[in-house]
Amino acid sequence: MDRKTAQGYAIDALIWLTENKQYLDDFFILSGAKIDDLRTRSKETDFLCSVLDFFMTSDNLVVSLCKNLNIAPEQVQIARSVLSEENLCHWT
Repeated sequence: MDRKTAQGYAIDALIWLTENKQYLDDFFILSGAKIDDLRTRSKETDFLCSVLDFFMTSDNLVVSLCKNLNIAPEQVQIARSVLSEENLCHWT
């Protein structure tokens, strides 16, 4: 996955959060973000990683997001790794 695709998934995840407000407060609590951060930090890699991290805290969240984006759930973790420039751990 390239960086542009990973960033697109993260931004789409952020949009999904704003459209599903019942999860937005949980995101704010877990990430420490504030409402203004949605606008001012939406292009920052660290912030986008925190958005993807939030989705990976719950199977239900990541599955709901992936159904909406029409992607496989593992793509969220791959996108997170690409954005943070971390190597993925392969357990097999």
